[in-house]
Amino acid sequence: MDADWLLIVAVLLWYTSLWLLLGSAVGSFLNVVIYRLPRGLNLAHPPSSCPACRHRIRWYDNVPVLGWLRLGGRCRDCRYPISPRYPLVEATAALILMTLAFAELFSGGANLPFRPREPSGLWSLGQASGELHLLLGLHFLLFMSLLALALIDQDGQPLPQGLFVLPVLAFLVASYFFAKLQPGRPWEGMVVGAITGVAVAWLYDGSGARTATTTAGLVLIGTYLGWRAVLVAALGSLAVVGVVMLSSPRFVFRIPISPLFSASLAAFAYLVAGLR
Repeated sequence: MDADWLLIVAVLLWYTSLWLLLGSAVGSFLNVVIYRLPRGLNLAHPPSSCPACRHRIRWYDNVPVLGWLRLGGRCRDCRYPISPRYPLVEATAALILMTLAFAELFSGGANLPFRPREPSGLWSLGQASGELHLLLGLHFLLFMSLLALALIDQDGQPLPQGLFVLPVLAFLVASYFFAKLQPGRPWEGMVVGAITGVAVAWLYDGSGARTATTTAGLVLIGTYLGWRAVLVAALGSLAVVGVVMLSSPRFVFRIPISPLFSASLAAFAYLVAGLR
């Protein structure tokens, strides 16, 4: 392998490692948010501890993904099982950031046809504009918020208003300084998201228990990605309804998974693929 290829591999490993480390660190914090925020607990205090023996988790055991694997999924002190959801959330956050970074920075924003494309390729990664880096950060914030909302909904916990309001405000403030952060107007996506969210939630759970969280998630998708992305996300959720209908002798409500899982996955595919 010549020097040029070694340099390319080294640069790719550097950026990939950077994005994976940063994403997993955010995922680790997201685990705290998912558990504590709906219950009205402080996000910083007390430090993370074992729910069984109450021993604090040591910093070297709290390394995202690797700490859980090294401990074999059990508390170091009392061997109480630690849910595999924690490393899964961390790994998911890492993969989301890495995928978004390659899709948006590496391509020069080719997946964002509503704005001029920038120079693409490995050597342009460090030269992307501030606006493109801002979009990457906003889109990562969107999918972290959606992941948190989906898991909170899955746990049957109420919608934490801050988890919806803060991402919306972040996008609206950014839109004040940068005119073209999504293909349409944010309010159009909000309206379509609100209407669609109520319909999707009703299909999943006729009691309306999921309405607030599902609607918040689809409004977020509409705010960040536009009304077309809301329709794609809704179709992703309806696909799950269709599978349930085909596999069951009769249609029943209360599908036992949050509609935001499939909706978020569909919206993510829509963004990365650059569909408009």
